[in-house]
Amino acid sequence: MASGSTLTVSGGTNMVQVVANTDTVQPADYDNMVANVYRQLGTPNDVTLGSYTLSNVYGYNNATGSLDAATGETINASSTDNGYKNLQDEVQSLANFLGLTLTGNSGSDRTSSNTITAADWNNLMTDVKACFDARVAIPASSLTTDAADSSSRTSAWGSASENEITHQFTMTFGSEAACRGFFNSGGEVLFTGSRSGGTSGSAAGTIGSQNANWTSLLSAMGTLTFNLDDLVSSGSTGTSANKGFYELTTSFQTLYTKTGSGAYSSNYYRIQGKVNSTTNPTVLTFKVIMRDDHALGSGVGPDGVAGTADDSQGYVDSVDGTITSTIQTKRANNGVTHAAPTTATTSEL
Repeated sequence: MASGSTLTVSGGTNMVQVVANTDTVQPADYDNMVANVYRQLGTPNDVTLGSYTLSNVYGYNNATGSLDAATGETINASSTDNGYKNLQDEVQSLANFLGLTLTGNSGSDRTSSNTITAADWNNLMTDVKACFDARVAIPASSLTTDAADSSSRTSAWGSASENEITHQFTMTFGSEAACRGFFNSGGEVLFTGSRSGGTSGSAAGTIGSQNANWTSLLSAMGTLTFNLDDLVSSGSTGTSANKGFYELTTSFQTLYTKTGSGAYSSNYYRIQGKVNSTTNPTVLTFKVIMRDDHALGSGVGPDGVAGTADDSQGYVDSVDGTITSTIQTKRANNGVTHAAPTTATTSEL
């Protein structure tokens, strides 16, 4: 049995390194490495949403093999049951998915003509631990982006009439494991917004000025990325609750808010989200809310200036042109793979 230094794996199985010219490697030493690889690749841990800790989150919901070695078995260079090279293949694939550099000979397949040294064993253990520790730090290069789902509005809206418009949509997974595995392996939900066309102009208090402020608000927030434990803005603006999939509950909660500026600070873009179950999640529902609470003075006409001829038209304050809310999903697609969830818009802007 290995008797060297212990590699502590938070959330996984601790492994003991091999001492050269002293230890005889046993099936249990090999199986501890296999256990960590399969824990990372296999069935997601059934942690209740809202009780999230990183050590509790693992499992990509991808297929695993049967590399475990039984007591008394020989660890072969290559075998689908207890092969060193086959374990190398799994670790090499994980390292590629995570963008990690392997240690020593871990990246060079061992064959029956090679001597597997203590250094080889220890390097592979080190790489197994590195992969497990980095299991939720998925590089963008290992993700693929799915087709966008958008909702657009071309009719005017605003505080003079309809002061709030909502794009509501769902993401549905085939199973709880598929849902958890999607986020555990780097899955993301991307939110963007835009406004174009309509009334132009920059005079304070006019529809054109309000349009320009909405255009600026949506552009400044950039792309909003929701993942397993956070929601961040590429524009580094707005207020995020810093909550992701594992913090969702069965009631809508606010995940992000971006407000207008200056006279339009009462206007906002907001994202709310919930899940159908905190123990068996399969459906996520999001609301993108755009609310216009800015108001011109009573009796002020379309030019936004009191005391001019158009005041007879009465109170006017609206947003026009085309305003759009867009969502996309990104998912693992580099050795570790996932099918896209089914997305559907249930309420248009």
